[in-house]
Amino acid sequence: MMVFTLLLTFKTPTMVTVSSDGQQDFYKKVVDNKEEIKNLFKESLVGIYKQGQDIEINLVANPDKVSKITSFVVNKVSGLDTNVKLGPSAEDQHIVAFSVPGELKAEQLVVSNMTYIDKNGVKQQTGPFALDINYSAAKKSNDAIPKYREKLNEKIQNWIDRGNKVNEWLLTKENTSDTAADFSQRAKISEAVTKLQELKRSDSANYDKLYEISTPIHEMEDIATLREVLDIKVAKLLEFFDLYNEKTYTKESIENYKNYIKSVPALKNTRNIKELVQLIKDFDNANFTYLRYNTTELKRIIDIADKKIRSEYEPVSLEKFDQALNHAKDWINQTNSYNPQINETSDLVKQLTEAINNLTTKDGRKGEPVPAAPVENTTKPAEPYNVTAKFVERGSDKPIKTRYSRDLTELIKNVEVHELGNGKNEVILTLEPKIMGGAIDFALADTFQIQQSRKYRCRCRCFRDKKYWRS
Repeated sequence: MMVFTLLLTFKTPTMVTVSSDGQQDFYKKVVDNKEEIKNLFKESLVGIYKQGQDIEINLVANPDKVSKITSFVVNKVSGLDTNVKLGPSAEDQHIVAFSVPGELKAEQLVVSNMTYIDKNGVKQQTGPFALDINYSAAKKSNDAIPKYREKLNEKIQNWIDRGNKVNEWLLTKENTSDTAADFSQRAKISEAVTKLQELKRSDSANYDKLYEISTPIHEMEDIATLREVLDIKVAKLLEFFDLYNEKTYTKESIENYKNYIKSVPALKNTRNIKELVQLIKDFDNANFTYLRYNTTELKRIIDIADKKIRSEYEPVSLEKFDQALNHAKDWINQTNSYNPQINETSDLVKQLTEAINNLTTKDGRKGEPVPAAPVENTTKPAEPYNVTAKFVERGSDKPIKTRYSRDLTELIKNVEVHELGNGKNEVILTLEPKIMGGAIDFALADTFQIQQSRKYRCRCRCFRDKKYWRS
């Protein structure tokens, strides 16, 4: 195992952001080396301490330029945050230390910004710059490192613990269906944990072997992070999904988009890191794929415009009319194939409506204006309700009796009222015969008529032998 500590020369090219994948920003060089930034650090040197693949980078502020470093932000590396330590104390922050996974190029090792207090007590900021380190000047040494084996064993045990946690995570119901792919993932992690345990007992253990063996664990941790990111995105979008309403988008496209969102969690368990990154990217842009703007009103006005007899109108007003109509039709064609980022529908409705309303006939009269859109009745009908009722003689409260002195009210099973709107109701009267000893004891044997009022429409259901007919 080769370990070395050296002071190396470096450059500080200035950088600008060129793109972002939603997880981290990507930069390119603008100036190859900006001496003003480089001179902020003591002797313009960087210290590196390397163990295996890990490199710890140390920078010391130039006391002639900087009295205190208040903030030092390093851009994410492979989508992961870089933990920066400022020291040696909160009161005296003039040393910067952080670790990176290997010898990174300038475009990969970018400081998003450094904030510091200069010698005059004024707060200053550097803006984005990179650390372009000359790694080739490093000479590897086999010098003994204090407590080397102790520290190595601690790291091996740390990776063993991480591997066990990953396997526990893989056994949760959200992450397994006990398929062949699931068993294969767990087998890889278990194999890595076993090899790490063997490595810890081996006299030839070193950091290179540690990082080689622990690669599947590290990759699965990255997968776990990406799955969690995706789950959070899905949950947040569903929580606020009511923002997508039919006033702005078509009902069908809203349903398709929601179904897609709900399907995404089931897709993540079979994806590797690269595929998960692409799935997250597709998810973030899915609104453009699935949603379609509601152009119903615009299509209605286009239909009105197409029916205009052009020969009746004077050329000046027709010119504005044609321009508005063409823009509206172009927009319809666009929204049929994809969902533009900015919704221009309402503006085009307004423009085309005004163009139609401002049409002038050749004899100087205004053309027929655009009629208002029909208002959809969204009032929900009232729920039907039951009432009590009885048969009485007309004009009195006296019950109607049969010739055998049976009260006809006994046959009423239910009376249900349905509100039809406009002050009208429908009454459904359900009658049922009386059964005794398996035979009909009392029932209607003839028809009867109901005189209907202007307010109520009546229907009667007569049950017989567990069936009914309307009369």
